[in-house]
Amino acid sequence: METATCTGCSLICDDIKVVVENGEITKNFGCCIVGNEKIKILRSPSRMVKYTVRGGQAALSADEMAEKVAEMLKGSRKPLLYGWCNSTCEAVSLGLKLARKLGGVFDSPLSLYHGYAIMAARKLGMYEASLDEVRETADHIVFWGVNPAETFHRHMSKFSVFPRGQKAERGVESRILTVIDVRKTRTVAHNRIIVKPMEDLNLMKALAGMVSTGSMPEGVSLSLPLRQISSLTRDLKNSRFVAIFYGLGLLGTGMAEANLKALHELAESIRKAGTKCVAMPMPGHYNSLGFIETALKEGGYPYALDFSQGNVRHEPGETSVVPSIVKGEVDSALIVGSNPLSSLPGEAAERLSKLPSA
Repeated sequence: METATCTGCSLICDDIKVVVENGEITKNFGCCIVGNEKIKILRSPSRMVKYTVRGGQAALSADEMAEKVAEMLKGSRKPLLYGWCNSTCEAVSLGLKLARKLGGVFDSPLSLYHGYAIMAARKLGMYEASLDEVRETADHIVFWGVNPAETFHRHMSKFSVFPRGQKAERGVESRILTVIDVRKTRTVAHNRIIVKPMEDLNLMKALAGMVSTGSMPEGVSLSLPLRQISSLTRDLKNSRFVAIFYGLGLLGTGMAEANLKALHELAESIRKAGTKCVAMPMPGHYNSLGFIETALKEGGYPYALDFSQGNVRHEPGETSVVPSIVKGEVDSALIVGSNPLSSLPGEAAERLSKLPSA
């Protein structure tokens, strides 16, 4: 039996035990449902393991396929190199070098949602704690617009809710759990707040005002009863360490910038009230942060890098994956560790499906 690291999500659990026979994982212990399915796919008879060309029948060797992809990229005016968040930092580094050499666009799914959130969090100082610190000391956990019980299965059991810590000696009994979402989810909670779609912004403004002044800010309207907001305000102020985890419920509404600014102001008001507070995004792809760190270090920007003019350009409204495809800027695509046809907006996905790609 060997110790392995699970790549099922961005938690990257490194305490998985596996049995390896003839180069394949035959048994695993400690994986959640997502991780177990990831391992099962590796052994699935329907998994695509042969190299083929669109419209062709014969399988190609790895060397033959590499030659065909190289020919496609060399003949391209401006290729798109996309994905990378489900690959290693070394692969990201090589992809950047290739994009620079080809004069292409280098991007990842992070340009759609979490990339902006991660960078905004860094600039605003919203996350200055590790998950280990959360486990050891946080006594109030807030899940906002994210459902870890069904997406990050070991988040609560390994880091945030159930484990005992130095200052959370009774585990879940030492913590307050708040879940804010547009619908009821399976994530456990003491405070369960169901907001209307697009109401998150006003709730953050209301909480920031209540924490700071004790009264509801003028011009902020909510469908929630005042007693519920007051109760949550009291819990936030009486906590020692509040850790807010947020997901696409805040970022995928078209109001990411406004929501993140309001979240930062809420965290600041909680800190000024004498309570430590951090806010941490929860990206899904296992090496999302690795992609950003590598792109920043070697390309100068976190995503949406365009090398077509020699020097790198970073204008997310112009150089990210969606406008590059929709405006016809790119004429081929190398996709690594991603399925853009299932995640890109309809028009972009349709146009991408017609491009020469690998």
